[in-house]
Amino acid sequence: MGIIDTHKEKRQALAELQRELEKLEQTNEFRSELAFRESLDKLIAECGLTKEEALAVVAPKESVASNQAVRAKVTRRTIKRLVRNPHTGEEVMAATRANPTVKGWIKKYGKEKVDSWFIG
Repeated sequence: MGIIDTHKEKRQALAELQRELEKLEQTNEFRSELAFRESLDKLIAECGLTKEEALAVVAPKESVASNQAVRAKVTRRTIKRLVRNPHTGEEVMAATRANPTVKGWIKKYGKEKVDSWFIG
């Protein structure tokens, strides 16, 4: 394909995109969103703020951070790991050292020793 054919295809694609853009600009949804944005920009300018400053007023970072922390807590799952006692060969699935079997091993063998038995 020659360069002229490529140019012709690009021109046709551009014309199609321009038609789609004009069609989008005629929708009520676009017009109302554009009017809202213009009003908001005007209000921000009247207050003498930047867009970042206005956003900080509407949604402070603390509230955003706390919302993210809440979401992280909700979606967080307890991961159980395999603990294998090399002395007895016994295996237990435990999330923490609070597991009754693991607690017994800690009393008998010591915390550091039992911590080394966690697999994964």
